[in-house]
Amino acid sequence: MGGVRDVQPRNAHNKDSDGEIVYVAYREVWEYDLETDAWQELQPPPRAFACEAFTVADRWVVLTGGDSWVVHPEGVAVAIRSYVPSLDLVSYSHEVWAYDTQTGEWLALDPLPYGVCSHRVAVWGNRVFTVGNEVIDKKRSNTYGTVFEGRIEV
Repeated sequence: MGGVRDVQPRNAHNKDSDGEIVYVAYREVWEYDLETDAWQELQPPPRAFACEAFTVADRWVVLTGGDSWVVHPEGVAVAIRSYVPSLDLVSYSHEVWAYDTQTGEWLALDPLPYGVCSHRVAVWGNRVFTVGNEVIDKKRSNTYGTVFEGRIEV
């Protein structure tokens, strides 16, 4: 059949009715060193992510919203979801995390107003924009016209 067979407990995964792994979200960060021509695994993030990212000041990698899971040590993964009453929709993760490439630490930043997924990110000067959103309720269509603007402060 193919696919991922050896799933690490720190990653989130879904199985189909036959027990085959059909989706994996990784809780891993890898860095490629051009000088040594080698990959090195870095400090794992606090969540398993499928999200958009951008860089700030040649130091931080910032992850915004997306499909995210809390992964327990036993390998059980719980998806991050929330209900947005003002829009009457269930959203994906609203969390924003930054990886400090100098210290190897993860920092929780101010969250998005509500969770977004399948969005795109653009940075212009000290401003960041997230554009688009995928909603969980497929009856309403698969997309939602979300635009968030934030300010980058270093």
